[in-house]
Amino acid sequence: MIALILYQSGFTAARKKLGEKFFKENTGNFWGIHETRPYMRCLHGYADALTVLGHKKLALDIYFNMLDLNPNDNQGVRDFAGLYCLELNMMDAFEALAEQYADDVTAFFQYNLVLFSFLKEGDSEKTRELFAEARKRNKHVPLLLISKKNLPPLADGYTLGDKTEAVYYCTFAREIWKSKLGTISWLEKMYRK
Repeated sequence: MIALILYQSGFTAARKKLGEKFFKENTGNFWGIHETRPYMRCLHGYADALTVLGHKKLALDIYFNMLDLNPNDNQGVRDFAGLYCLELNMMDAFEALAEQYADDVTAFFQYNLVLFSFLKEGDSEKTRELFAEARKRNKHVPLLLISKKNLPPLADGYTLGDKTEAVYYCTFAREIWKSKLGTISWLEKMYRK
């Protein structure tokens, strides 16, 4: 709770310092302007704190605001925005996000696409194709998603295609996959093929 108050104080002060005119003139380019970074970091921290407290819809609103301010998404908030859209069954919002960032090759994005397709179409040819593509990009994710073991601790960073990337994705996504009816049994079947 203290974190929320501190982050809110931070982004409120930063917004006041920058001014409303600055926001109107620079929306869409925020991360490229160094003076905006404390504001963006406070927003990110605030949204993350909201998710920890179980307020994912509120966090999602902030993530989308951040993407409006900085569509280049240097902070990687689209990953969490997409995941929480799926958790909250906001399929249209996820689809719009997926179209906006269609060139994203991370495991986070690729496996979110698989989950989206499964939730929308079930075990379809398209879902299987998306799974095959995601698996090519990171083969470690399926086993970590279906495992009943505790995940390894998060590393300080990750490498695309590496187990560190899979751990990063699964740390945030595994419980969401498990909460969606039929996803884990389908994933187990696909993993064994």
